[in-house]
Amino acid sequence: MLLNDAQSQLNPTGVCRADFLEHQVDLTYGTIRWIEPDRDSFLPWARGRQACVVCNLHVRHTPEGIRKAKADFQRIIDRAIEHGGHYYLTYHRWARRDQVLRCYPELGAFFELKDRYDPAGRFQSEWYRHHRRLLNGEAEEIDG
Repeated sequence: MLLNDAQSQLNPTGVCRADFLEHQVDLTYGTIRWIEPDRDSFLPWARGRQACVVCNLHVRHTPEGIRKAKADFQRIIDRAIEHGGHYYLTYHRWARRDQVLRCYPELGAFFELKDRYDPAGRFQSEWYRHHRRLLNGEAEEIDG
C-alpha cells in the first residue's frame, strides 16, 4: 500500500486494522518504508514521495486458505485505493482487473509498446501473460 504525504495523515492504518479484525486476517508481519519517486520506469510503483506499507499474511495452503488470502489481499488493495494509494504490481496475481486498471492505468499503453517492439512475442513471462489476459478480460481465476 502506498500513500503520499497528505494521504498518510488520513489514518489508513485504522481502516486496515478494523478490516483485519473483522475478517480475521492473519498478519505475519508488516514493514513501513519511505520511498522516493521512480521517474524511470514505464509502470512506476512509486509515483511520488510515499510511505509504503508491506503486509505479509500467513497463507494456509489449502483451497479455502488460498481463497481467503486472495480475498484479504484484494481488500487491502481496495483500502489502499480508497486512500489514494496503490499496490506493487509484481507481488502477486490476485488483484482484480478493476484494481489493476485503477492502480496502473498505463498498462494498456505498456502492452501496445510491447507489441510494437516485440511483434513476434518472443519475450514473455507468466506475469506478462496473466496481465495481458486480465486486461483483455480473459484471465482465469488464480487460486495459488
